[in-house]
Amino acid sequence: MNDVRSFFQIDPDVTFLNHGSFGATPLPVFAVYQAWQRRLERQPVYFFGSFYDDEMRKAREVVAAYVNGNADDLVFVHNATFGVNVVARSLKLQPGDEILTTEHEYGACTNAWDMACRSTGARYVRQPLAWPVQSSAAIVEQFWQGVTPALQWQGTDDPAAYLSAPAAIAFQQEHAWPAVRARCHDLLRDTLARIVELTGMPPVYPTDERFYHQMGIAQLPHQPDLKDLKVRLWERYRIEVPLSQWKDRQHIRISVQGYNTEADLSRLLDALHRELILA
Repeated sequence: MNDVRSFFQIDPDVTFLNHGSFGATPLPVFAVYQAWQRRLERQPVYFFGSFYDDEMRKAREVVAAYVNGNADDLVFVHNATFGVNVVARSLKLQPGDEILTTEHEYGACTNAWDMACRSTGARYVRQPLAWPVQSSAAIVEQFWQGVTPALQWQGTDDPAAYLSAPAAIAFQQEHAWPAVRARCHDLLRDTLARIVELTGMPPVYPTDERFYHQMGIAQLPHQPDLKDLKVRLWERYRIEVPLSQWKDRQHIRISVQGYNTEADLSRLLDALHRELILA
């Protein structure tokens, strides 16, 4: 497998384990992205009038094939939160209707659903799920308990990022990305297990590894100041990793991408060993 770390512009002095929030773009893809921007800037009117529709159609076709979908059903959006907002605002909700998610819904998406329900008189239902995770069947059963007859089942810009999507897919194909994903998954699995060993906290996931791929969480023993711990991880070790509070539990969320190495994860484990207040 080729070493892909050299294709990313991540600061070599930073241990970046937060690709789940903001990812880094491989250099060949970034070059394509900038080329589209320059092409647009040279003659914006001509670009949008003569090229935009055809080039966007080509990009949608490539992405649709990648996700095994239909290009006519695919729309580019800025990010997942933007897409949820589009759906939430387009639903014809009425008083008495319900939107069902779980209590693990992403915060920005919760805000979108909450606003849509408050403005229409609909009800926003956040179904609780057992913790830690038991099985996929248990999750479905617990989620289904929230279904009622009132439930609604629905699920001028710079286009350079959208037009660069085919280059991103080509980059993955050129660099054996299934093998990269597998390596990242193995690093994450081993790291989560070592955090459990370090902290003595119960694992979040069952032994079935299908519950996560390249991003996962581990429970931390209660820290009196979680924000301060995050600051220390950054200022003392240059480690970028999110820490979060959910109800009475605290977690670390680790994203492992192609540019990460075993040394990155070892650095995190060493820092946690030094900085965590253990029971």
